[in-house]
Formats: sequence, structure tokens, C-alpha cells
Amino acid sequence: MNSSVRNSLVSIVNQQASSFSHLDSFYDGKYRLMWCYMQAASRPCFTPALLAELNQWCKEMDSDATEARDIRYHVLASNAPGVFNLGGDLGLFMALIRGKNKAALYEYAKSCIDALYGNIAHFNRGITTISLVQGDALGGGFETAMSSDVLIAERSARMGFPKSCSTCFRVWAPTACLAANWAARAPSESF
Repeated sequence: MNSSVRNSLVSIVNQQASSFSHLDSFYDGKYRLMWCYMQAASRPCFTPALLAELNQWCKEMDSDATEARDIRYHVLASNAPGVFNLGGDLGLFMALIRGKNKAALYEYAKSCIDALYGNIAHFNRGITTISLVQGDALGGGFETAMSSDVLIAERSARMGFPKSCSTCFRVWAPTACLAANWAARAPSESF
């Protein structure tokens, strides 16, 4: 790819990344590392708006424009102090359940799975994915952190499924896929 085409593609990615309101990203060319920070607007959970942007981000990471950057590593983190992500949007769940809106609940679940799949599949480009957990990663936030090849967590980080919801909505997320991914790793790679 010639340098003028490469530069124009990198410019397109920079413009697209700046159009997000729930994600903040930047590229570190020295280490060929793409940083993606989730920004909690009102709540640090997977709101429909955050999921829409994460899914768009996955599409862009799988595009020719990002291929021009020669990205080797992708780090997913959060700008919310003390929280990586608290998982599903419980307020939305309640509203959809009360309204008996099965179709919208299904679309929300599918959107969650699509966002995880992009990370699990390395954005279809062989990129090493990394989750940087600086705080609580609960429910779907925990599953998201586990979907990366590498999970880096601060000592104070708390991760897991909330006890009161440990059996709720579990079928929505690819828990079996994540468990298989982590089971294949050597115990020495874990804490």
C-alpha cells in the first residue's frame, strides 16, 4: 500500500474515532497499540448507546482503514474511576420485561454478544486483545474482560457475577466460549 493511501486511511480512522461519545481511543504507533476506553455517560454499564458504539468500533477495527495502522495490540479499558463495567443495563431490562418487549430484549442481547465476538475474534485481524481492569468488572463487564487474550487487573479490582443475578440472563452471553478460552490457558498465566 503506498504511503498516500495509507495516510488517508489513517486520517479516516482518526475522524471516525473522534465521532464517538461513549468511547475514547488513541493509537500508539511506537508499540502498534490501539487504546479504547469506555466512557460511562451516566452509568458504567452496557447501555444501548455504548453497545452501538462498541459494535461500530468492532466494524472499524476490522476495516481497511485500521489495517493501514498495522495494529498489533488492542487494549479495552474504562475511564470510569473504580469501575471497568458493571454489565447489563438493569433499568433497561426491567422496562423491557415490564413492557413484555421480547424483541427488544433479544436485540439488546444480540448486541452484547456481537460486541464480545469482535474482541474474541481479534477483530478478524490477528490482533492480540487486552483488557485493563481498574476497578469492578461485574456480570457482562466480567465476561467482556475475560474475552480478551490478556487480562490485566489492579490488585483492588473485583470481578465476577453478582450473587443476586448469577443465574439471570446468563444464556445471553457466550459464557461457555469464555470458559473454554480461559480453561485452555496455563494456571501460571492466572493470578
